Amino acid sequence: MLIRTLGLFLLFAIAVPVSAQEKGIPAAWSITWDEDWVTAITFVGKSQRIIAGNKQGRIVAWDLPEKAGDPLPSPVRRFDGHTNQITALAVTADGRWLVSTSYDHTVRLWDLQAPAKTKGTVLLRTGSKKKEKGDEMPVDVQDADKVLNAHAEWVRSLSLSPDGKLLLTGDDKGIVILWQLPEGRELKRITSQGWLKAVALAPDGKQALTCASSVRYATFPNSLHIWDLATGKLALNLGETLTGKKKGSEAMGVAAACYSPDGKTIALAQGAGEIEGGIGKVFLVDAASGKKLQEITAHQSGVVALAFSPDGQHIASAGRDTLVKLWKVADGKSVAVLGKSRGGQFRDWIHAVAFSADGAWLAAGDMAGFVHVFSLKK
Repeated sequence: MLIRTLGLFLLFAIAVPVSAQEKGIPAAWSITWDEDWVTAITFVGKSQRIIAGNKQGRIVAWDLPEKAGDPLPSPVRRFDGHTNQITALAVTADGRWLVSTSYDHTVRLWDLQAPAKTKGTVLLRTGSKKKEKGDEMPVDVQDADKVLNAHAEWVRSLSLSPDGKLLLTGDDKGIVILWQLPEGRELKRITSQGWLKAVALAPDGKQALTCASSVRYATFPNSLHIWDLATGKLALNLGETLTGKKKGSEAMGVAAACYSPDGKTIALAQGAGEIEGGIGKVFLVDAASGKKLQEITAHQSGVVALAFSPDGQHIASAGRDTLVKLWKVADGKSVAVLGKSRGGQFRDWIHAVAFSADGAWLAAGDMAGFVHVFSLKK
């Protein structure tokens, strides 16, 4: 029987300490898609389908078996169109629309209920060594239904509202755009300063979080801002509330950010540029006041990705130490380590993580070209 929340999963996982990195919970599958770094990943609605994107701009879908240990899945669909690295993927809760962002400056929408028009292949490695030739697996091929070209720079991140009707995207020119879906109509535009490495839309669609990184030689600092989407005005400066300092204080570098499902908590991932080889932290912040709730010492050399569990009780973090870790939101305590350390930040660090809708699975993509899927079932 599927475990519907991670609360029950804690009963058997809590015995795994953070220090036991090499003895983390193994993956149910490690899918050997090795064309390049896997940079984005998502589940499709309530199904067993996962979709991953990579550094080459390719996007591929797999249907997972029902049980861990069953034969490895084969890819079922390829999504063609992007010409540069995929930075983020998300699917509306009803499983209808896939949204992707890329360094090619575009946002693309794909109707997952539309039939594929052509056939193609996906190269899968047959073993653990990259020198192996691999197999060309047959797949259906689909083109995007809509291409949104409003951004003029790299689009690094996206955030969907729970009802799938609003989309937030941010680029390296500091432009934040709120879209209406599935029409792809622009509703609001906010101009920030710096490279927007992460954006997050509040679940009620009323506020947007932007995490901007100061470019080299810039006269302005990093920033962490919450914006009122009705007025387009700044509502809260998290750089000030987290440090206790007033104007002019520089915010930490943030690589990923997200709201909890109830909108009350924000998670911030301390990126690699801020810590100079030290331990990257995850900060849990009260969304209304901006005050720090938890400070979690998380990953060697920086945190790369974050995701709240569907029930909002836990958060998954991924880092340059090639591990995925689970934390309890209420007290910031460690729940489990997934995967195993592979020798430091330059050995296949994890780029992206995503929970399935029922909380029973967690998927992670790494720079070795693997899609790892972990079972959170008892």
